[in-house]
Parts: sequence; structure tokens; C-alpha cells
Amino acid sequence: MNGRRVLALFGAAWFVAGAAMAADIPPVVIDYYFAAGCPECIQVNAQIMPEVELRYDGFYTLNKWETGVASNYYRLAALLNARGIKNNASVIMVVDQSDMLFGFSGIRDGLFDCLDRQLAERLQPGWSPAEGLDTPPGDMSTIQQWADAFSVTSILLAGLLDGVNPCAISTLVFLMSILTAFGLSRRQMVVMGMAYILATFLTYTAIGLGVLRGLYLLQAFPLVRRGFEIVLGVGMALLAWFSFRDAWRFHRNRDPQQISLQLPSRLKRLIHAALRRGVGGARIAVTGFVAGALVTALESVCTGQVYVPTLALIIRQADGTLVKAGGLLLSYNIMFLVPLSVAFLLVFFGAGLDGFRRWNLLNVTMAKVLMGCFFVAVCLFFLTR
Repeated sequence: MNGRRVLALFGAAWFVAGAAMAADIPPVVIDYYFAAGCPECIQVNAQIMPEVELRYDGFYTLNKWETGVASNYYRLAALLNARGIKNNASVIMVVDQSDMLFGFSGIRDGLFDCLDRQLAERLQPGWSPAEGLDTPPGDMSTIQQWADAFSVTSILLAGLLDGVNPCAISTLVFLMSILTAFGLSRRQMVVMGMAYILATFLTYTAIGLGVLRGLYLLQAFPLVRRGFEIVLGVGMALLAWFSFRDAWRFHRNRDPQQISLQLPSRLKRLIHAALRRGVGGARIAVTGFVAGALVTALESVCTGQVYVPTLALIIRQADGTLVKAGGLLLSYNIMFLVPLSVAFLLVFFGAGLDGFRRWNLLNVTMAKVLMGCFFVAVCLFFLTR
């Protein structure tokens, strides 16, 4: 028997023995927590995982938990919280519920030793699966409930903030002046208000659904999605700077022309023309609806500063599920309508336009500061996750 044949038979025997051993030994479980597109995650996937597959194929099970998915993030948070561990590494591996490895260097230096030790322990008599680092269901449930409540509250507050955006408020002031000037009857005012508010809600929701659909499609491309989130985070940082600068400028001189984040003059003229035609039309319900739709579509150029990042947050919170995202979107848009509804009620009950204008001027600075804080929070969320 020549040497090649001996080597071939030896290799076949080794393969059969390895296959039999793999069938008898429970696989080592690796829970792999990672953020899509993070540099260390790419290093782990490119430099470590191919070697793991080559050495331990058939002897391990890999569970991937992308922390961009809310439920996976809560799972990891509960796991770390239950063990009193504070580590914000972008990539973490838990080996057989007994060893935690943090970051690329920690995984590179410790993973193979962990796998060798866990496999060797499985060959010892009386071996049983480890019970240690598994996530306590109660902890995960508590953290997820708290995070869900916090996220939903944040989305609702963002909708309200969007509604008092100076872009939207300036349009409300003009709308109130138009309603007052035309001297509509109380019945006409109710019809006009309901049609306008309904059109605003439907148009803003339609725009949101279109953006949500695009963001949902990005879930299939983690690197592209992560790139979008980074660009969005940087954009939020710029908007925060402009918002705080606008607040400071307006606080000093009370000149609306000093505000940089506002509707362009051309769009303002188009919105004012749409409102004049809408209120002055013979069929008050139809013209009110058309005016509401046109104004909302044009105004979205400015209100999108808050809307688009919130929609990205909604996709994160909804785990990429369009049904849940749609529910959060509707909740956001209901809150967006609150200031508009209040404005119509003020006109209906005869509130003075001058008082509303004074209130608007007094609150521009505060609105800009709140928007700046919102942009900072969104920036940190997307750039640190």
C-alpha cells in the first residue's frame, strides 16, 4: 500500500471519527452580538470567523444578534445589567453562557481558547451545560418594557415638537389671519378646520409611509443602512448647531430674518397663495382639504428636519416591522396635529390674533432650543449605537 493511499485512508478515518464525535458532543453555543457595519465587527467577520469555521465546523452553533434590532439590544442590555457589567463594545461574544469576550481584541485573544476548553470539558464524564450568563427573562422584560415606554414617549414628544416647529407655527399664524379676515361663520369655520386638519393628517401620513418604506428596504442592506444612519447623525449635528445659533440670534434681536432654518421665501409665497384660495373658495370643505394637502406637502421641506430622523427611530423601535412602525407613525402624526387643532379652536372661540402672534414670538427661542436638543439626542443615538 503506497503512502498516498495510507494518507487517504487516514484522512477518511479522521473525518469519520470527527463526524461521529460532532454528532455525539453537543455543540458549543456562541452568541454573537454586533452592530451592523461597525469596524470591529467587520474585522471579526473577516479575520476570526473563517478560522472558527475551518477549525470547529460541526462543533459549534452561532447565534447572531444584531443590536440594531431593538429586541436584540434589550437582550444584551439585560444580560449585562444582570451581571453588573458595564462595557459598550460594539461587538461581544458569549461562549456557552459562561465566557464573555468584548471587542475585536478580546475575541481574537480569547475565543479559540474558550472553544478548546469547552469542547474538552464536554469529553469529561458527568459534563452538563453551563448555567450562568443566560439572560434572566424578568430582567429582559423589565428593560424592554421601560425602553419601549421611553421610545414611544420620545416619538410622541417629537410629534408635538414638530407641530410647534417655527416653520409650522408661522403658517398657523397666517392661516388664522386669513380665517379672521374672511369672516367665516362658525359652521364654515368648523367645516374648514376639519377638512384642513384631515388633509394635513392624511398627507403627512402618506409622506411618512413613503419614507418608512424606503427605510424598511434598507434593513436588508446592513452596511448601507449603517452608512445612512451615520450621514443622518452628522446631519443632525449640523441642524443642532443651526438651531442653537438661530435661538441665540432671535433672542438677541427678535428678527425672524435671522433664522436660517425656515421655509424659503418662494415656498412661503406658495403656501400663502394656497391658503388664500382655499379659504376663499365656494366649496369650503373641498377647498379646505386641497389647501391642507398642498400646505402640508410644501411645509414638509422644513418640518422634515424632525420628521425624517424620527421615522428612522421608529424603524429601529419597530424592529423593522412595518405594522408596528405604522402604529407609531400614526401616533406621531396625531401629536403633530395638536398645535394645529388648538389654533383652530382659538379662532373658533374668538381668540385675538395679536395675542397668538405675541405668543409665537415669545416661544421661537424656546422652540429652537428644544429642536436643538432633539437633534443632539438623535445624533448621539445614531452615532453611538
